[in-house]
Amino acid sequence: MKFNICLMKNAIICSAFALLNLLFTGSTTAQGHRPPGRSAEQVQKDIAQSRAQLQQATSDTAKARIGIELASHLGFQNADETLEQIDAACRRAERSQHAATLLNTYTNAGGILQRLGRMDDALEHLKKGMTYIEKAQLPGVAGICYGNIAQIYMRQGVYEKALQYYQKSLTQFEKHAPNPDYEAMTFQQIGNIHMHAGQPSEAVPFFQKAAAGWEKTQSWGPLEGCYRNLGNAFQLMGDTAGASAAFEKARQTAERLKKKG
Repeated sequence: MKFNICLMKNAIICSAFALLNLLFTGSTTAQGHRPPGRSAEQVQKDIAQSRAQLQQATSDTAKARIGIELASHLGFQNADETLEQIDAACRRAERSQHAATLLNTYTNAGGILQRLGRMDDALEHLKKGMTYIEKAQLPGVAGICYGNIAQIYMRQGVYEKALQYYQKSLTQFEKHAPNPDYEAMTFQQIGNIHMHAGQPSEAVPFFQKAAAGWEKTQSWGPLEGCYRNLGNAFQLMGDTAGASAAFEKARQTAERLKKKG
């Protein structure tokens, strides 16, 4: 039996940091890897364009923004230069003393560092970025940041802290910026943590909440995986009827996805 922990990792990272970058720059490419549907040739063009813009920029605010975009385009292609661009962008953001620039730079740096597998550095940058949320007057970003901190703790196997930060994330979304897809991903991850801990009965309500959220947004891909996870949880509990019902919903969702695609 397998449940889809890996399925959600990239989805959460990508959607969260796409949202962050959208808030600050109007772009959705600061994800630390090649964006879906973008060719290697297009990414090279983006890198060249960012380099040219960086040379032309005059303010530290602009240089920080463009520098972190360049780091995101570089991603895995040149890890050493990516790290250099992150460091340079953070220094420029510090010189700017502009709260939104500092928030954008450090949080997006955290996302890129997470993609590079530098988890401790990612945590450090994310937590530092969060200190500027109030001054930047962007409370809705907190839910995204908390979720990504939780994601790092989950990948490190520090499940208690991961649960704490996922709950903080949900609380922030309820308060400031409801996002059904992101909240569903968070419920799914909480369920996955309980499965890791051998607590399928604790996982069930979170998988059910995730499924309800994705039903509303008609996100059939993650919904299929969620129903399979729910079926696995019921199976571990010895609830054959519940497992059969969940697996049947997964099958129906897969059929719906095929028709759509």
